[in-house]
Amino acid sequence: MELAQLQMMTAVTLQRLVAAALLEVCPLVAEVSDRPREAVTQTQSRSGASARAVPCLQLLTCAGPDFACHAPVAAWLLLRALARAGTTEEEGVTALDGGVLRVTSRSRFGALRTREYACAASLSEEVLEALPSADLAACVACVRVQPGGALLFTSTAAFAAATAEGRLHCGLCGSFFGGQRGLRDHVLVAHRAGYSAALSAVSSARQALLPATPQLAALSLRTAAALSSARAARDMLPEGLRAARDGNLGRLRELVAGGWDALRCADRHGSTALLWAAGEGRLECVAYLLDDCGVPPGWAQPRDGRTALHWAARNGHLAVCRFLVQRGVSPDEATRDGTTAFHWAAYQGQLSVLSWLADEAGCDWRALNAYGCNAGQWAAQHGDLAACAWLLERGLDWGVMNGNGHSCLHKAAIKGQAAVCAWLLDCAGLGLAHMAADNDGNTPSNFARQEGFAALADELDRRQASIAAANVA
Repeated sequence: MELAQLQMMTAVTLQRLVAAALLEVCPLVAEVSDRPREAVTQTQSRSGASARAVPCLQLLTCAGPDFACHAPVAAWLLLRALARAGTTEEEGVTALDGGVLRVTSRSRFGALRTREYACAASLSEEVLEALPSADLAACVACVRVQPGGALLFTSTAAFAAATAEGRLHCGLCGSFFGGQRGLRDHVLVAHRAGYSAALSAVSSARQALLPATPQLAALSLRTAAALSSARAARDMLPEGLRAARDGNLGRLRELVAGGWDALRCADRHGSTALLWAAGEGRLECVAYLLDDCGVPPGWAQPRDGRTALHWAARNGHLAVCRFLVQRGVSPDEATRDGTTAFHWAAYQGQLSVLSWLADEAGCDWRALNAYGCNAGQWAAQHGDLAACAWLLERGLDWGVMNGNGHSCLHKAAIKGQAAVCAWLLDCAGLGLAHMAADNDGNTPSNFARQEGFAALADELDRRQASIAAANVA
């Protein structure tokens, strides 16, 4: 069965189910489901490079629910109109205080029943309850009611396609996100949930199952094949970027002479040839791109604002860092979230770059990013003890707490860096205040345990109890 046919069948099925449920719940206004504009329709929300690259996936790969129905909203509006008109019959609608509607109707068995609805969403919730679960599960993986009252459906076909693409479903809002980290961060930020709740959402999404049907099985095979081809095309770097990455200056010159645009050509993350050359330490290519191609030395990725200096510092390419700063790039140039080259170098333990940035380039090595993290919090995640010791000797404040209440100990624990955790307690002077719960109630040991580092979590609990007992004594 073709994808378009499958989606058309899903729309027809949903239309039938919603019409039957509305007739069951509120027969007085069930007629609205017959209006063409209130029919179940496919949404236009699409996402993912694969969906854009493979036309057949555009029917399926959605940012969220792929079908919508506004019939319950139209029914609510019609009920309000009936309430204003008034009625003396047994069946009818009465407006109560606060905009609540009392609806009296006769069931299909002839009995009168009275229900009250505070808004369109409350009517939609009852329609949702009346949808036959077995029929619905055959074609829909998820259904929810919008605050305004519209019904949103995620079909099993769209769910299967998103899953095959590596996307995870948010059970709180119905949207899909790129992998475990994408969903976790979404739940943390958009739904303001705690870290453990975000991990639970990821776990639930990974374990989500779909009903096994022949149509869905065939769809999954076709989707997987299309996605594999799309990923291969997406991940293949343009030749100019490969030449810059590999330091092939001769080929880079040939491509530019043939009309290739070194500034406009970028990978799927927005990185140009300059960023690839800098990140791989290809100094000759970096110089050629700046001097002969006119690429600005401080050009930044549109998405997060990373520059060639950030990539060179992260990967420890000191000569490239020197060259870029000599060409006018500020050593304190920050990404959109305030992360500097010094932070990136600390994150990867690049001692030579850290020393040069601080002592020769004159960067602000005490700088905090937008989240309130300094270089110590970045170094703690990576676990390079030499870099940590260097930063401590220089006088960096290891006791800083970021905007979420995270200490360096939180950062190290969440990455399972047991040696750094011990160093922070034994050498950097961290104590009970830094082992306390963050703004979401998570201690470093909580983070370690939630991420599967049970031995580290137990050790942190033991150290916390020992320090607390010593303070009391």
